[in-house]
Amino acid sequence: MKSLTFFTFALLLMMIFHVNAVALTWDFEKQAQLDNWKAINGTWEIEKGQLKGTLGPDYMGIVCIFEGSEDWADYTFEAKTTVAEGKYTYWMARVQPDPLSYYAFERSHSNSATIWRRDKGQHAKLMAGPALQPGHLETHLWKMEVKGDQISVFLDDKLLVEATDNTYKKGTIGFGGHNMDSATGKNVILFDDVSVNGPGIPASLSVSPRGKLALTWGEMKK
Repeated sequence: MKSLTFFTFALLLMMIFHVNAVALTWDFEKQAQLDNWKAINGTWEIEKGQLKGTLGPDYMGIVCIFEGSEDWADYTFEAKTTVAEGKYTYWMARVQPDPLSYYAFERSHSNSATIWRRDKGQHAKLMAGPALQPGHLETHLWKMEVKGDQISVFLDDKLLVEATDNTYKKGTIGFGGHNMDSATGKNVILFDDVSVNGPGIPASLSVSPRGKLALTWGEMKK
């Protein structure tokens, strides 16, 4: 009986850890993976297995958010990111699309690393992190975690900066960038192997909440 009880307990723990380890992911190997993402501004496309955001001279910034997930609360959001051209890149959490409001981690080409809050067009700096190397054309794993009032940012799995704020309790995820490269007049950022993991976030979902496709991410990878 003791052996059976121990086995049942161990199996339950394995199930719990397995559920927690499952994440909603995008590898951007198929064009249909863009269907749930909404471009607020800029040009967003899949190119060579990556999500490519481009800012042209007619835009003040580029923003792309994932639709249909405004009720997500506590989660970890990560992406392999390469800054090809431009000065600022940011990763957004708890995004509310209308009016556009969110928490953002901003990495600048001038070595700054900052957590911001945007509230209906107004920006507030929550915490500045340590100086970074510019790292253009380098690919790094950036991770943003929101849990309760805590916002944490990791670079290649090492904690970089934290902030505390209770303005937003839930919202979707997104990417952005602004300020063009002075030589090329462009802001180009590449994102790959994007994932989000947290309570209430499914491991798969329909490609479009508006019913464009009935396939799930898992089916698309087969």
